[in-house]
Amino acid sequence: MELNIIYENIEKIIKKIDFSKLWPGFYIHKFALYNDDKVIIDGNQIKKTEMFVGNTAIKYQGEYIAIWNLMGSMDEEILASKIIHEMFHAFQYEQNESRFPDEFETIFNYENNLENFQIKFLESEYLLNLDKEYSNEIFNEFLNLRLQRRKKYSYQYNYESKIEIVEGMAQYIEVEALKQIDMDKYVNQLKQIKSRISTFENYFPIRIVSYDIGTLLIKILVDNKINFEKSLKNSNNLLLHKLFSTLKIKDIDLPLKKEVDQVFKNDLEKLDAIIINAKKNHKERFEGEFTLKGFNVYNARYHKGFIYSKFFIILEEKGLLYGDYLLKTKGRKVVEVYKL
Repeated sequence: MELNIIYENIEKIIKKIDFSKLWPGFYIHKFALYNDDKVIIDGNQIKKTEMFVGNTAIKYQGEYIAIWNLMGSMDEEILASKIIHEMFHAFQYEQNESRFPDEFETIFNYENNLENFQIKFLESEYLLNLDKEYSNEIFNEFLNLRLQRRKKYSYQYNYESKIEIVEGMAQYIEVEALKQIDMDKYVNQLKQIKSRISTFENYFPIRIVSYDIGTLLIKILVDNKINFEKSLKNSNNLLLHKLFSTLKIKDIDLPLKKEVDQVFKNDLEKLDAIIINAKKNHKERFEGEFTLKGFNVYNARYHKGFIYSKFFIILEEKGLLYGDYLLKTKGRKVVEVYKL
């Protein structure tokens, strides 16, 4: 189907959504669909430029818009909900949302710590139970676990919590939009979210599952009328900030899971294998001293001085490069580039 026809179909679906029910102040934003050659925006076709990368929100001609790279056929109702997700990012930018994490700092500084993952997975079990049947007692135990983790692993906690806010909130909006579009698809989407949260392997890298955890956490807060800060304008508080202020930390024994240990070990072995295979089987390699300006933050990894980015990278000296790349770093500079 032609891109312009898909655009028209998506536009019709989005116009039926009551945005006032999704989030206070949220409204329809412009959006663009694009492929390798062209972009459709406002019903008009333009030539694709390097401005259009990934699925996100960008500033275009003075206003924030949602963009989506349509690489193949996709259910149009699902696509509409995902474009609304990206519209919410445009809304966040307009509201000066300040809780987007610095991904360039995080790629180097986030430490994959086994105990942090163990505690986090236990938190997730509490969340899943709270969604089935809410109780104040279980919710306070969940909060207490989070307080402990924040105290012991503050860097990891702060990064994950920011993703839960900026991405989890946007995915929550996506799911709520889908509820208005098609109830069966909404139920299926929630089922998939909970399935991903309950699966150990999905915690590596941590960024992706944080979308789902944030979505479910916000759903539980909304469903149970628990007060939390909904304003996006210049807010620096993390999602549970107000609730933490009234809670005292109590130590609890952690029922550690050997399965998590094994998945953690397997993930490190996979990263080792990516480095080894890249050196042996790369399509292209070049070296020098380069400044990294962009990478696919969605699922990028850092391991033993290497950054692994799928789909694209941006180097100041070479511009936008499409493909999967492994980058050897020295300090904050890239010194070797392997195209996989």
